[in-house]
Amino acid sequence: MLVLLCLLSLCSDSYMYSAKDIKQLKYDIFESRQYDYSIRPSKNFSEPIEIYIKFCVLGINDIDEVNQRFVTSGKLDIEWKDDYLDWNITEYNSISSLSVQHYSVWRPDIALNNGHSSTGNLHLSEFDIIVFNTGLIKWTPYSIFETKCEINTMYFPFDKQFCEVEFVLWTASAIGSRFRKAEVEVSTLHVRGEWKFVNVDASIINNGSLHKTVFKFNLQRKPGKVILEFVLPGVIISLMDLMTFCIPCGSGEKISFTTTIFLALAAIRFIASLSCS
Repeated sequence: MLVLLCLLSLCSDSYMYSAKDIKQLKYDIFESRQYDYSIRPSKNFSEPIEIYIKFCVLGINDIDEVNQRFVTSGKLDIEWKDDYLDWNITEYNSISSLSVQHYSVWRPDIALNNGHSSTGNLHLSEFDIIVFNTGLIKWTPYSIFETKCEINTMYFPFDKQFCEVEFVLWTASAIGSRFRKAEVEVSTLHVRGEWKFVNVDASIINNGSLHKTVFKFNLQRKPGKVILEFVLPGVIISLMDLMTFCIPCGSGEKISFTTTIFLALAAIRFIASLSCS
């Protein structure tokens, strides 16, 4: 009986607050304090707002050699401290976190610095934000990132490529803000196509008004498909071309055999051009 009472008390403590408590909390921290999301949320303007960013890469969708494009998908775990959004949980029935809409709080204006088609805001504003009672803000948007990547195919099909995804603090966010720490997670990474993921490095650049986070991907091409579909057939057909010297000139088959070899090589070249387009 005592164990049952303890379990009931634990269950009741987990949901002590109600919708009325949440409404009161939102009113107190936004209306009563006259919170302004356009003002940098720091009580000490001499200290910058430090932003933590973590890139959880879910997939490498495409590596386009022709258009020099690198496509990844994933979510960003972005955290910072808001000095004006904290509260005492004992005054609000143990409410420790609050989900608010994106336009309710100040957010760092993070942009994709090396976008393929355009460079600028990531348009991640439709995702809600979690506010904790300590003033910690957590924003977890998801998107597909298309970035530029200079692809060097000199050692094809045994080449390695290094592609970067760069995030930068844009416009007003670069004033009084900086990246504090950058991490990357690839535990659920899925790589499509003929590429193998090697590793990824995260680095931060805080230099004057430039505040940038760079995620550098190291990828290696899987040569097996290229060798089996293009290199090996080409070598075999080239060796067969040498057999034309074994065909007697008077048999009348030398020209037709050479023509067949030529058409086979042309077909392989056509298939290769289709796969690269």
